[in-house]
Amino acid sequence: GLALIALSIPFYVPQATKPIGGYRFSPVEVFTLVTAAAWLARTLLDAGAAFRRARTRPALPSLGRAGWAVLLFVAVATLSLVFTARRDVALTEWRVVIVEPALFYMLLRAIQPRRSELWIVLDAWVLSGVLVAGYGLWQYATGQDLITAEGGLLRLRSVYGSPNNAALYLDRLLPLLVAMLLLGTRAIHGRRRVAYGVATA
Repeated sequence: GLALIALSIPFYVPQATKPIGGYRFSPVEVFTLVTAAAWLARTLLDAGAAFRRARTRPALPSLGRAGWAVLLFVAVATLSLVFTARRDVALTEWRVVIVEPALFYMLLRAIQPRRSELWIVLDAWVLSGVLVAGYGLWQYATGQDLITAEGGLLRLRSVYGSPNNAALYLDRLLPLLVAMLLLGTRAIHGRRRVAYGVATA
């Protein structure tokens, strides 16, 4: 579930959303909510089994300072809904921009993936960047959906409405890719380092 969320992060755009019960949901939203529901169900089943065996309540996971900071951020953003003039738009943005990314963070903290599993999540995120870049380069090669900037420079926008959005997304991936190339060791990372090098290009 965490890997699917990471893979689908770029596809929150309106073109990728599907109507469900009068609302529109993107793939990243669906995967986030399904993963959260699966984790909650598993946690409740495990807690019930532990209580029946030992008659003790399970310990709640520690949030840490970062977790409390995320909750405070969500609380402040939620409070801001009181003052909005466009409640419908504000609720959508609150759900997509605030709540669901915070939920993804909390799932990462709660599930505590092993090192090998965390690499799979990172691989999925890198693959999402390759898909965004690859689609943008295909647009560039075929001359479709390009934006003409100052001086007649053609800019690709991939799945986004603006070239700036595509650049900002790829910009978030670049430090991870470069760090893997510069700091990754052949013994530890092997083929992954080579794959990340190809993804960097």
